[in-house]
Amino acid sequence: MRSIASPRVGFTQVNGAQLYFEERGSGPPLVLIPGGSVDAQHFADVAEALGPDVHTITYDRRANGNSPRPDGWFGTSIAEQADDVAGLIEGLGVGPCAVWAGSLGGVILLELLIRRPGLVRTAIVQEPPLFSVLDDGGQIAKGLAASAARAMRDDTVDEGFTEHARQSLGAAFDGLSHEARKRMFVNARVFLGIEIPALVDYRPHPVDAFGRIDIPVHVMADPDNGQTPPGRAARWLADFFATELRHLPGGHIPYVTQPETTAAAIRTLIAA
Repeated sequence: MRSIASPRVGFTQVNGAQLYFEERGSGPPLVLIPGGSVDAQHFADVAEALGPDVHTITYDRRANGNSPRPDGWFGTSIAEQADDVAGLIEGLGVGPCAVWAGSLGGVILLELLIRRPGLVRTAIVQEPPLFSVLDDGGQIAKGLAASAARAMRDDTVDEGFTEHARQSLGAAFDGLSHEARKRMFVNARVFLGIEIPALVDYRPHPVDAFGRIDIPVHVMADPDNGQTPPGRAARWLADFFATELRHLPGGHIPYVTQPETTAAAIRTLIAA
């Protein structure tokens, strides 16, 4: 991997929270929404690979990474997370822009398209865990909520997060750099205790909710993940929007495991 150039960094006050962000390059703006336990640093390689002619904006969601936890903040919702992205786009003056988001970030992006469609020019969603579109989604959500609650109750956050990460990422989790895994563990308590409850509570009626989206939505997934809940949800979304399910190898976090391939796939869509 090429050496990573120093980003332009800053903080912006958004929706009652202070969000840390990083910017690289210039040209068409692209916002990348982090998923659960992921922050701006996990996108450094793919942002660099996109090159100087794309204005990439990565950020830390509230209470993750360098973004402080707001005073009195003990719970969130997908709507709140989407409003944070809207505030970031408006605060930086980059809308309407392209937005890429995977996993939990993909769910946040879909809610952003429902709430503030005028801020997004092109949406790229990768393997979102949308339980409401799966026949067994309720059972999966219940199991996820129970395991997260157990880890918080027993104060076994590191162990509970490791189990979740290995289920979601497979062998790729153990193959991550020490720094990448360390940053995920730092964010794990907020993910398990606050964000997973918000995710499992997000159960929009898919046809009514997503039927209102009228901008281009592209969907990506690793073909090897076709039988996982996020992979199946990606297939449902592609069918719903009558678009191609684009193959993106690299597992559930391809921007970390295969940043050059991920950057090339993103560049193709934002240039269209």
